[in-house]
Amino acid sequence: MNRFLLLSGVLVAAVLAGCESVRSDLRAGVKEKIEGPTYRLHYVSSDARATYDAARIALGKMGYRFERGGAAQGLIEALGGVHSGESLKNSRQLRLRIEITTFGEGSNVRALFTEVLEDDFSKGRGRATENSLRDTSLYEVLFRHIEEAAKK
Repeated sequence: MNRFLLLSGVLVAAVLAGCESVRSDLRAGVKEKIEGPTYRLHYVSSDARATYDAARIALGKMGYRFERGGAAQGLIEALGGVHSGESLKNSRQLRLRIEITTFGEGSNVRALFTEVLEDDFSKGRGRATENSLRDTSLYEVLFRHIEEAAKK
């Protein structure tokens, strides 16, 4: 009987711990829907035009295709390649938005990676969902490539 109570207590504790992580993910998702997506910010010690050029070079190194934007707007929007899922009925694509503003002697780079998912083509075209990626190493890779290109 004591083993059963101990096992039940451990199981209840595990479930409650899991519920907390689900609740925190749910809160983050709701917060993002209300307040908007969370950009990552990085300072580059070159002017806005040089930072824009460095960001365009970084896009190429990471395999992204430039879609729209310009140095005057301080904006870059780019898309990664389309990856199909296991069933070939779904696809995944990464989208990147970069905003560059002058800050002191250098520039601030705001970046946002989003994942575009289309689950089932048979339900109709254009029914994709888009979610921002918060915890990904892509931000560090992007900022490192921008820094390297800005130094040249």
